[in-house]
Amino acid sequence: MQSIYLFHIYTVLNILHTLYYTIHQIYYSLLWVHLPPLERVPVTSSSS
Repeated sequence: MQSIYLFHIYTVLNILHTLYYTIHQIYYSLLWVHLPPLERVPVTSSSS
């Protein structure tokens, strides 16, 4: 009975971890979509 309970906790934690990782990846991919143009602007303006 206790092993089933532990397995249930493990499954829930696994799902939460996967959700967190997915959100993290989406967040970073969105950041990288927006960041490069913002970083390029100062570089090109300072060089010219």
